[in-house]
Amino acid sequence: MKMIKNVVGSLFVILLLGCGATNKTVQVSEADKLALQELVENGRLEFRAEWARPLLTNTMASIANSGLLAPGNTAGQINLLGSPAYLRVVGDSVSAYLPYYGERNMVTGYGNTNNAIQFNGPAKDLELVEDSKTQGYSLNFTVDNDTESYTVFAKIFPGMAGTVNVNSTHRQTITYTGEVSALDEEAALN
Repeated sequence: MKMIKNVVGSLFVILLLGCGATNKTVQVSEADKLALQELVENGRLEFRAEWARPLLTNTMASIANSGLLAPGNTAGQINLLGSPAYLRVVGDSVSAYLPYYGERNMVTGYGNTNNAIQFNGPAKDLELVEDSKTQGYSLNFTVDNDTESYTVFAKIFPGMAGTVNVNSTHRQTITYTGEVSALDEEAALN
């Protein structure tokens, strides 16, 4: 009986230690910090999405179970390499073409065959904030196209990795992961 109490007590201590929260900040090289700072200060950047991460819903699970997704993809992670998936920021103007996977809450009319998240124009409430915990930046804004409004939450990390979370008035939330780079002059004009 005493042995059982000791085992249970030991497991309890291990559980408490394992669940402890950490307040550690990420250690980043000075070169990575400076490169990221220069990219952000330039005011022209491009996020290239490599993975789409739709919400895992019953519908997405049914699609995955039916075998409709390409090999290597799952209901919660779809490979976008080879597709023109991007988010561009030039000053306070933003443009995006991000393939969408997930559930739509509202159909925007007959004959609308564009299923991607697309917008091009001035961002509203654009906010770029340095994140001391990740040593990166948060970029938040809202933007409208002809039929939808989007709220975008982007994170840019040292090492030029990034995530973009898009909330829409007509669709389920989706997250994209990929790489961030400086936008060249020619691409900035398109």
